[in-house]
Amino acid sequence: MTKLVSIVISTWNRSALLSRTLESITKLQCPSGVDWECVVVNNASTDDTDAIVERFAQGGRIRSIYWPTPGLAGARNAGVREAKGDFILITDDDVLVDQAWLTEAVHIKDEHNADLVYGRIEPDWESGPPRWYSPLLAGTFGILDHGDKAGVTATGCGAGANHGFTSSAFQRLGGYNSSFGLDQNGLGGSEDEDLFQRAHRAGMVVAYQPNSRVSHFIPASRCSKQYLIERFRRGAASHFELLKNQRGGPTVAGIPRYFLRNQLFVGRRWLFSLLTGKQGDAFFYELRLRRFWQILRLAIDPANRSTHKSRA
Repeated sequence: MTKLVSIVISTWNRSALLSRTLESITKLQCPSGVDWECVVVNNASTDDTDAIVERFAQGGRIRSIYWPTPGLAGARNAGVREAKGDFILITDDDVLVDQAWLTEAVHIKDEHNADLVYGRIEPDWESGPPRWYSPLLAGTFGILDHGDKAGVTATGCGAGANHGFTSSAFQRLGGYNSSFGLDQNGLGGSEDEDLFQRAHRAGMVVAYQPNSRVSHFIPASRCSKQYLIERFRRGAASHFELLKNQRGGPTVAGIPRYFLRNQLFVGRRWLFSLLTGKQGDAFFYELRLRRFWQILRLAIDPANRSTHKSRA
């Protein structure tokens, strides 16, 4: 009996990039006894997204659904509900998937009877990395590389552009938390990290497969310091929720004490990077200090939460 893998992509007004993504998906290799489908969630697009999907739907494997409510987490939940496969892979509308992406994900899932899996995300810079780029900033740009060793991980979390799960695990976890998730400006986030953290706390098996790769398009417009500062500011509320959801250990105003102590380290590293001329490293630590300030404001006065969200 052929096993079906469902690929879910949420998209909003990026039809040109989506076309590249779908083209790469049509070239996927499949292991014996496995087939795939792709569900594209049109999250209230106003461009020619439907026409792009229709062009690729002729082969019968790719189809679209419409989800009117803005927000990545809710759109992904809708796509997973529509999916027919017992194993579901999530990617974005601005990636190119490696031909072995699906095969390697299925392999690591079967080898370890994993509930959740994730893989490597490589950069596809539109204009090259900014001159102040540092490897410390990789995650800030949606790049993920946890090394070359595949296997079960006790703490690792996948990122939105390249992760997957069994349908039963997703149901047990209750799906993505829609209070997290990117808005339609690409700001906010953490719905994927929240899902993986909840899986770890539930004792589920999480596995990493570096050979299940995608390349993530990074436009020049997202390579400015101001863009990243704003992204961290808007993402502070989600990060605070992640911190509050962690169990064990003393807290101050909902913030774990270890996190407060860690800010001393962050501050020292920021100052050291400035003094040694490591501009990219200094900016990495600056972003974390800025986010910490926003979290402090939320912790001290919860009324800041509504202000924070309205400005977002």
